[in-house]
Amino acid sequence: MEKFKSTLIPPGNAHETAHETIDEDVLEKKRARKVLILRFLVIIVILGSWELLGKIGVINTYFFSCPSKVFATAVTYFSEKTLLIDVGVTASETLVGFLSGTIIGAIIGLSFWWSRTYSDVSQPYMVILNAMPKLALAPLIIALFHTGFFSKVVISFLMTVITCAISVFAGVKAIDKSTETLLYSLGASRFQVFFKVVIPSTIPSIMNCLRLNISLALSGAFVGEFIASRRGLGHIVSYASTLMDNNLIWVGIFIMAIIAMIFYGLVTVFENFMVKHVAVLNPK
Repeated sequence: MEKFKSTLIPPGNAHETAHETIDEDVLEKKRARKVLILRFLVIIVILGSWELLGKIGVINTYFFSCPSKVFATAVTYFSEKTLLIDVGVTASETLVGFLSGTIIGAIIGLSFWWSRTYSDVSQPYMVILNAMPKLALAPLIIALFHTGFFSKVVISFLMTVITCAISVFAGVKAIDKSTETLLYSLGASRFQVFFKVVIPSTIPSIMNCLRLNISLALSGAFVGEFIASRRGLGHIVSYASTLMDNNLIWVGIFIMAIIAMIFYGLVTVFENFMVKHVAVLNPK
C-alpha cells in the first residue's frame, strides 16, 4: 500500500500539469489566429499596392492589369455561369488525379517492403521516373487519350504517383527492424507485421506528401487544359492569351490560387484529424 501511494502524482502537481496543458492550447490557438490575420494582411498589402501602382501609372495596366479590372472581369464571366463550369472541371480533374496518384503511389511504396530484391531493382527506375519532366509528356498523353476529362486526370496522376511512391518508400526503409524482429519472435506472420507495423509507420510519410501532391495535381490539370481542352481554367487562360485579354488571364490565375488554397486547407484539416486520432502521429 505504501509503495502504491508513492507512485501517485501529488494533487498539486497534477493540477499544475493540467493548467500548463490548457495554457499551451490557448497560446497555440492565439498563434494560429495571429498567423491567419497576418496572411490576410499580406494579401491586402499586395493587392492594395498593385492597385495603387496601377492607378498612378507606375506599372502598365495593359500588361499587368489591376485588381479592380480583374474583379470586374471575373464578375462578368461568373454572371454568364460558364466560369463556374470551368472551375468545376479543373477542380474535378485535380481531385481525381490527386486521390488516384496518392493512393496508388502509397501502394507502390508499401509494396517495396515485401521484397528487398524487388525494391533494389526498382529504386533506380523510380529515381529516373521522378526526374523525368512529366509535363513534357502532356502533349503525348493528350494525343493518346484525346482532349477530354480523362487525359487531364492521367497527367495529374503522373505528377503525383511517383512522388508519393518515393516518399512512402523512404518511410518503409526507415522502419525499426528490431520491432519487426520482436513481432516475428512472438509468432507474428508477415501480414500481421505489415498491417501492425509497416502501414502505421509509413502514415507520416504519406501525410508529408499530401500537401505537395495537391499542388502537383493542380498544375498537371492546368497544363493539360492549356495545351488542348474545351473546358477548364487552363482553357480560359489559353483562350485569353490568344485574344491578349490580360484581365481574363489574371482571373484564371487568381481562381487557380483560390482553388489551391481551398485544397490546401482541406488537406490541413485532414492532417489535423489524423494527428488527433492516429497514435503514430500523436504519441501523447
